[in-house]
Amino acid sequence: MAKIDFTMQELLSSGAHFGHVREKYNPKMSSFVFGLREGVHLIDLEKTVIYLSKALDYIKDQKEKGKTILFVCTKQGLNSMVRELAIETGMPFVTYRWPGGMLTNFDTLKKQIKKFNDLEKLTESEEWEKMTKKAKSVVNKQIEKLNKSFEGVKKMTKVPDNIFIIDTVAEKTAIAEAKRIKIPIIAIVDTNSNPTEINYPIPANDDARRGIELILGEIKKALI
Repeated sequence: MAKIDFTMQELLSSGAHFGHVREKYNPKMSSFVFGLREGVHLIDLEKTVIYLSKALDYIKDQKEKGKTILFVCTKQGLNSMVRELAIETGMPFVTYRWPGGMLTNFDTLKKQIKKFNDLEKLTESEEWEKMTKKAKSVVNKQIEKLNKSFEGVKKMTKVPDNIFIIDTVAEKTAIAEAKRIKIPIIAIVDTNSNPTEINYPIPANDDARRGIELILGEIKKALI
């Protein structure tokens, strides 16, 4: 199993063990939870390390086989970290808003990506210099809008081989699409998650920035 470089104390200090309040608990997470404190379920961090190791072994194997992993996190405060990781490792990403049908209707997505790429090429062409200031403004606004949704997938020519998700509840549409076309899912699962939907679940607080940082650091090493 993959060796984890951070210590259990670092993971504990990061708040990775804090789940959600009892009212949001998903009983399917019971095997990853060791107790309840002041109405909040606590995640078993020993399980976090074990399952993270399993996920890292899988990620390394996929990397060696030249497979792609689409990183998905639209949560403010965490999405910038995920975007940075994906760029550094050369993987596609969605960190603004999940475009519905992205996996299940990829042909439509390809048309949007082509439009985005064509507009970017236009700004570098001779024709661009001949355009009016107003026309350029219209194109730039279109590029800005498309960039938010498609910046991280504009080089994708086919559906990804895998998908990595932070916050399975927020990204339920992405999970449903991945499951429908049988794309393996790696995900951080909090106490409100359904881990049975995930091929490689990593139990941890999906709101704890430092905890996510530690986990992403290990994933980055597995991909580089």
